[in-house]
Amino acid sequence: DAVVAVLYERHEGGIRVLLREAPRGPVYLRKHKTFVHPDPREYRSILEVVAGLVEDCDAPGADGLRARAVIEAREEAGVEVAPAACVMLGGETFASPGTTDEKLYFCAVETPLAERGEAVGDGTVMEEWSRVHLVSLGEAITMCRDGRIPDMKTEVALLRLADHLGYVPALDAFVEDLPAR
Repeated sequence: DAVVAVLYERHEGGIRVLLREAPRGPVYLRKHKTFVHPDPREYRSILEVVAGLVEDCDAPGADGLRARAVIEAREEAGVEVAPAACVMLGGETFASPGTTDEKLYFCAVETPLAERGEAVGDGTVMEEWSRVHLVSLGEAITMCRDGRIPDMKTEVALLRLADHLGYVPALDAFVEDLPAR
């Protein structure tokens, strides 16, 4: 199972999210396969939100998931947050129930992204070669929908964050800013 942590900040009247760009071996190696619907892209890297596998040493329940989100935020984005800052976003979901039993648990963390430090990584090549991007929430959702971010967990995390914050992507507006009926 994995925890998915969307790190965000309120920025100049909007919401900015942190995305990681990192190589993903299995996706890159698709270029050596034959598919009914060929894809000309190479996928040298993929944009994603912060995420990480839940480990055997993690405490059970929401407290363990929050603690894992804190670790992943530090490793992958250089962001230091407290477990209490991690807000769970709805129920868990299976990533692809026809092929794996992995469940994804989503949370949001509001934090000043400009104050982040260096990502410490976990020692894997995928984290060693990663980069961080700060993107508006609306643009990140658009990037998911048009295929620039071909990662389902990221799209689900961003849409759950939008719901949590009352942001309507199709209108690029917050519910509180819409005219009254």
